[in-house]
Amino acid sequence: MTQYDKYLELGKSFEASCDFENAALYYIKADDELKKVIKAKFKYAPPDPSPNTKLGRLYLKVSTQKAIEFWELEKKKSEYKKYESYKRAVDIELAKALEKQAKGYVYKPRNKK
Repeated sequence: MTQYDKYLELGKSFEASCDFENAALYYIKADDELKKVIKAKFKYAPPDPSPNTKLGRLYLKVSTQKAIEFWELEKKKSEYKKYESYKRAVDIELAKALEKQAKGYVYKPRNKK
C-alpha cells in the first residue's frame, strides 16, 4: 500500500465518522502525494491530472458555499486551462454544487445501524 493509498483511506475513514476537518486534511495529503508520484514518474510530460474531487465533495457536506468556493478556486489553476478532462470535471462538480445550493441542500448523515 502506497502513502497515497494510506492517506486516501484515512480520509475516507474520517469522512465516514463525520470528522470532516481531518478527512479534508488527509484528502489534501493524498492529493499532494499523488502529484509527487506523477512528477517523479513522468519528468517531462505528466499525464492529465484530475482535480481533488474527494475534497470538493467533502466540502459539499460541510456547506454548499464551501464547495462552490473550492471549485471556483480550481477553475483558476493552470490545469483547468491546460487539460480538457480537468476542466470538464471541475465544471461538472461546480454545477452540481450550485444546483444543490439553489435547492437548499444541507448534508444530513445517515443513522448507523
